[in-house]
Amino acid sequence: MRKGPLFWGLFFLTLGALVLLTKYDILISDWSFMWDTWPVIFIFFGLMIITRGTVVRPIISGVFGMFIAVFLFGIVYNAFCGFGSDSFDFDKGDYNYQYNSEPFDSTITRAEFKIDAGAGYFAIDSTSKDLVEASSDGWFSDFRMDSYNDYDKAEINLHMTNSKHFRVFGEKDKNHLKVKLNDKPEWEFVFNIGASKANFDLSPYKVSSIDLHTGASSTKIKLGDKSSYVDVYVEMGMAS
Repeated sequence: MRKGPLFWGLFFLTLGALVLLTKYDILISDWSFMWDTWPVIFIFFGLMIITRGTVVRPIISGVFGMFIAVFLFGIVYNAFCGFGSDSFDFDKGDYNYQYNSEPFDSTITRAEFKIDAGAGYFAIDSTSKDLVEASSDGWFSDFRMDSYNDYDKAEINLHMTNSKHFRVFGEKDKNHLKVKLNDKPEWEFVFNIGASKANFDLSPYKVSSIDLHTGASSTKIKLGDKSSYVDVYVEMGMAS
């Protein structure tokens, strides 16, 4: 199917804009969601056939060019420097390693754990004798842990404090965070994360609520049978 100048013009404009915006940290995404959007290509082909010879056809062709640019950029970006890594290597001496923890107080029966972070890979996958343990590695950012106790409830906020520059298709975009929690309190979770991959195995914990806000991300949450009722609120961008 022959593409017009609007298709190629918007294709190269979009591709160039994506490279520049990502290079200078204006646009941050792991782009893994693009793998699931390939059926949209067939939709555009169908629309272009239906609208052949109409004034709408060039507009659809231009939007198609933009989509193809985003699709190809996402695939190439993930192939070379995606955030998706289910394993952690904290032995690399070339980048930062950070450890935060909050000791467990037996008077604490309820706890709220909040993550405020940008792009990266985040995981909760095991228990701890402390109330919270957080291990992170990478060049991309630093984390700070703030805690506050109110009688029998603890509030812990783990937030990104410094976002460093990284390169497109380079090795400067590593940002891994691994969290362990105590399984004694009843937990409330608040996750404010940007373009990321997250794997939160909450099955070992008593969970009362989950408040999830993400950008373009891939997020997995596993719940167990420790609680009879869990209140879940999800607000996401282009995500799975």
